[in-house]
Amino acid sequence: MEETPIMVLEKKIKYYITFIRRLETREGIVPNTTETPEETNAKFNKIINDCRVKITEYRAAIESINGDNLEVFIKRKDGTELCRNYLALSILLKQGVLFNNERETVFQGEKEDSTTVLYVICNEVFCPTAADAESLKENEIGDLYKMFKAHGHTGVYKWCCIKRGEQPTEEVVKEFKEAGIWDEKMESLKPNEWESKNNG
Repeated sequence: MEETPIMVLEKKIKYYITFIRRLETREGIVPNTTETPEETNAKFNKIINDCRVKITEYRAAIESINGDNLEVFIKRKDGTELCRNYLALSILLKQGVLFNNERETVFQGEKEDSTTVLYVICNEVFCPTAADAESLKENEIGDLYKMFKAHGHTGVYKWCCIKRGEQPTEEVVKEFKEAGIWDEKMESLKPNEWESKNNG
């Protein structure tokens, strides 16, 4: 699948987050013996700050692309929230979160014409190199959109894991932990079936 602008920006953010952690821990970095520890710390702190500025810029760009000026959610008089599904779906489709397919319909036990349906893409989340997707009910659109808005495509993959009730592969677990979205809920899901069969 062709990368969307948001996917490219998310990759850049992930790169800078990893780079910052390496600088903070000095992992794989050979000390410069011509510098004092204070000079080294000052240099690294400047680089880390520059990286954080870049991350902020990329996240702002993602918000702009996402159409954050659009009111996807509105408040009802009783204080509850209403998701404008048509706006959420248009953004999720544009950003490559969903793909469309066709499915036969049945009415009163009789087959009718087929109709367009939407699925949530989760390729290689539960099995390496495997194309995969989750169905999406109308009352789930708001939660999916919120996960995407908060954490990008990684948040979408977490949504898929929770819906399926299954942990992703170890490689994806690492991505979740790097993004800071691995939590008790994810720990409580059943182990990844593919890894249980192939690495058990």
